[in-house]
Amino acid sequence: MLKKILFFGLCFIFVNIAHAEIKEFTNSFDNSKYIYSVSEKTKLQFPKFFSFRKIIRPDNTKYYISIKNNNDVSKLFSNFEDIRIKINDDVIYSCPTTISTLSDLTTQATILLNDEIINNFGNIQKITFQIPVFMERSSLIESYYYVELPKVVFTEWQQVISKE
Repeated sequence: MLKKILFFGLCFIFVNIAHAEIKEFTNSFDNSKYIYSVSEKTKLQFPKFFSFRKIIRPDNTKYYISIKNNNDVSKLFSNFEDIRIKINDDVIYSCPTTISTLSDLTTQATILLNDEIINNFGNIQKITFQIPVFMERSSLIESYYYVELPKVVFTEWQQVISKE
């Protein structure tokens, strides 16, 4: 029994370590430090990936989440309204959102997290995104796509927040 517990414990640790893609670099222009985590990329699922960035500058620290869409046919990010985040199925935040065109129709949405969200990150159990999208390439009708952040990605983000 003890061997089974140790085996599963080691597997759990290995899976968490193997998934982590936390990277760091320093911008020599202003000596700001960037710490970020990029989730595993998916081929068919929306979104294609999440990126969580912490930018440490002498005067402040900012946190950003980038979400990349998974194709150029549907679920194109809408710039009519900001992405909203629901924390623990309770509190809703509207986050300033920037839509970047990476190629013809492939887009990425980046949101700025406020200090209240970051300061309470240790108490968060669940994050759900309400992402405004155009459901088809030529549509002007906006809809929403709802994405619950996977726990393993959330755990990586907590590690990024704790790094200095």
